[in-house]
Amino acid sequence: MVCAVQTSEEAPDEPAPPEGTLQRWAFDYVRATTWEEKLAPPPPPDAVEEAAPPRRLRRPGRGPGFLLSEHGHRSTGSSKLRSPVARARLIHTFLHHELQAAELIAWALLAFPEAPPLLRRGLLGVFRDEIRHLGMYAELLTERGHAIGSVPV
Repeated sequence: MVCAVQTSEEAPDEPAPPEGTLQRWAFDYVRATTWEEKLAPPPPPDAVEEAAPPRRLRRPGRGPGFLLSEHGHRSTGSSKLRSPVARARLIHTFLHHELQAAELIAWALLAFPEAPPLLRRGLLGVFRDEIRHLGMYAELLTERGHAIGSVPV
């Protein structure tokens, strides 16, 4: 069974940070509601919001292209992965894990604005890796003939 998806417009959060800041970039990434925005975010700006308050977003953005399952799918055992659809489901699960990791990093940049610059740079490096991994899984799904977002996770 597939659950309905709540978009970020249905769950108001903190006020948006100022345009052109790292905090706004992170805010916009977490709240993005399309796979296109999640797969290819713009580069983060160098500017940071001065005296930024900690921001706690309630949930990431999820538009109609994100199908959520009410329960997990078992993927253990070699017979479970013989089906191309089962393999696509597993790859899509991995893709979603990478997305959640990227969102958590952006969320951390918002939640802990007092983090030292070196830590922020490190988090951004990890974010770039997660986006790269996300893109690799998306490419693999596409090569195998499955649309991104076509499988509930």
